[in-house]
Amino acid sequence: MKTLSDAAGQQLYIVQPSVFKRYFEILFDEEVVGTLIFPKWYSVMPEVNFLKGKWILYKPSLWKSTVEIKEHNRQLPFSKYVRTSFKSEGVVELPRGQRLKISFKPFKGLCEIHDIRNKKLVSIKQNVSFKQKSEIAIELKSELLDKYPWVIILAWHLFAQQRSGRKH
Repeated sequence: MKTLSDAAGQQLYIVQPSVFKRYFEILFDEEVVGTLIFPKWYSVMPEVNFLKGKWILYKPSLWKSTVEIKEHNRQLPFSKYVRTSFKSEGVVELPRGQRLKISFKPFKGLCEIHDIRNKKLVSIKQNVSFKQKSEIAIELKSELLDKYPWVIILAWHLFAQQRSGRKH
């Protein structure tokens, strides 16, 4: 898989191989295509290695719900997530004024990513089990997701935090 559009109509999975480690693998056809790593045991925000890219998700302020994204070994963020309503949705502000919407449906165990025309691009279903396993369905091909694949991992991470009771 070179881009997320290659997986359109198929499923990816996020699994936690060990309950004792804060390390997650992104699988496509049983092949590891990415990882989500919390570098220190007390880290709240992870590092994402996905489809030959590496990004860091971080909160610039403890008092704000904004999450910023920067490329590995870069100082400045190039994108950010801003919550728009009370924990149910938010907007990912991408370079050049592009945007994606992330909506959370916690009672259904579902998270969705939409484009600005409200077309569903991705749905994420969180399965509750001792070992965490989530299903990611790529609904439509999207140039934005191909260019910024970390958006899926950001949505999954925010959804997992929300379900565990942490604020994002």
